[in-house]
Amino acid sequence: MTLRFRLLVLIGLLAFIIGCGGGGTSSGGGASGPMTSLYITDDISSAYSSVWVTVKKISLDNAAGKSVVAYNDSTGTQLDLRSLHDNSGSLFALIATASLPSDTYTKVHIFVDQHVSLLPTGQQNAISATIAGADANGLVDVNFAIHQDLSGKGFVIDFPLDQWVLSGGVLTPVARSGDSSTLGDEHRHVKTEWRGTVSGLSGAVPNQTFTLTTKGGNSITIQTSSATAVFNNNGSANPSLANGQKVNVRGLADPATNVINADVVRILVVDDDDNPRAFGPPTNVVPPSGDSLAGTFDVTINNCHGFLPNGAVVHIATDANTKFFTWFGRSLGAADFYATLSTAAAVEVVGTYDANSNTITASYARDIVPGDKADAKAKGVPSNPDSVAGTFDLKVDEADGMYVDADKHPTIHVVLLPDAELLDQNYNSVDQSTFFTDLQSVITNNQEVQVVGTYNADTKTLSVSHAKIDKENSDDGVRALVSGPAGSIDTVGKSLVITATHWQDINLTSGQPVTVHWDQNTVFKDSHMNVITVDQFVTLAASGPVIVVGQIQPDGSINAIKLMALGH
Repeated sequence: MTLRFRLLVLIGLLAFIIGCGGGGTSSGGGASGPMTSLYITDDISSAYSSVWVTVKKISLDNAAGKSVVAYNDSTGTQLDLRSLHDNSGSLFALIATASLPSDTYTKVHIFVDQHVSLLPTGQQNAISATIAGADANGLVDVNFAIHQDLSGKGFVIDFPLDQWVLSGGVLTPVARSGDSSTLGDEHRHVKTEWRGTVSGLSGAVPNQTFTLTTKGGNSITIQTSSATAVFNNNGSANPSLANGQKVNVRGLADPATNVINADVVRILVVDDDDNPRAFGPPTNVVPPSGDSLAGTFDVTINNCHGFLPNGAVVHIATDANTKFFTWFGRSLGAADFYATLSTAAAVEVVGTYDANSNTITASYARDIVPGDKADAKAKGVPSNPDSVAGTFDLKVDEADGMYVDADKHPTIHVVLLPDAELLDQNYNSVDQSTFFTDLQSVITNNQEVQVVGTYNADTKTLSVSHAKIDKENSDDGVRALVSGPAGSIDTVGKSLVITATHWQDINLTSGQPVTVHWDQNTVFKDSHMNVITVDQFVTLAASGPVIVVGQIQPDGSINAIKLMALGH
């Protein structure tokens, strides 16, 4: 069986720095020489809809026998070669930049993992194949001879896979030099993923630049902008880039400079970088129901890392340990996240992969919904209120889903939308006039306000759809709101337990149990805001979620001011 596609690895040398030769091996990450950029592409194949390979190392030999490593990553870069070609020709994915000596090179080596996944066109199940000739580490050296001074030139490594033979599940590869004539066209480049450590951070939020150094020693320049989502991968608020951080970056390379213009910078507060990861549109969504926090959906794989797909889709399972995010990194409860999947263009998940069931149990899930850059939340001290214009300023103390470097307490401008939901400190709805009267009291007492809406990083303006007075220093304790399914209802002991799916003004995780106590002063309501009895509340709570508003106690429980049952 013959495979009709090619792998092209471009090496374009950008500058002149004279290096020294000699025997042995050196690393491109630390060698002195021209800055080299490595790209990968392939030729089209009608036989396969996906071809997944993992590139782990690229090196070049010179005439003196010295081998210079241009790229080295023990985890490797995983690529669907079939996706790197369209009807107009090759598409390029930047895999690394490295400093290589100016020299005449005689051989190019590309070390790929021996395991390959091939998805035949029109099929759902992949073929697992092995490339022949692997070493003890499971790597195959695919190489070919050249005799060329690469300094200041573009160089393409071409795997003419129409000459590769698949026989008995074993692949035999061939390689040669190829064509890079369309490399300068920025429209022929695709987004790539980078993992490493931040250094040389400069600029002001949101326009920052830093060097990302991979664990193999390769470096690349990263540029952020107002369009970049920057967030902490553990769901904590106030993301802030800093030298020495480990990050995961996805973005598009500028072919003229090889700077990555970042779409996403995920700050690895929890180092999950080598964990299995999948990206693509969601299908077959089954949200959590009742008291269960277990939900499932499928992802049609556009991109993945840490596992070889065994089909066109991977199953995703979420549970009480899964952290959910919007595109710009705002933390969500499970119910809110699943509600977005009907309009999500894609989902990114990270977790553990079970090959037998083809399932990722997600520790992290992030949706990509058109327009959800609006979903930003800030908390801080207000100033300069204008009740006629419906505006005020906010000195930010806490930010979620927006990158403002909240630790430096920047001031942003807040504009209330005409249909904004406005709440007082007890979660009662109020009109704009009452809200601004309360706001003046908040300013006088140096208290805070919470706002949610669309953030424009260029103008530093938040257009607000929800705003709430945050009277944390009230005489009767810190108030919070929690919602979710209720259980362990004890009408004698006057308590219940809510499994949290939504929360405000309290630090929780999705699925965390929260004990709620009530007394004779607690008000019970149904979903229409009618006052009901305790018995009526218990009946309604059996068929739907409940909401509690109350004071947080030192042990983390809540003394209820209001309890609302949303069942029928």
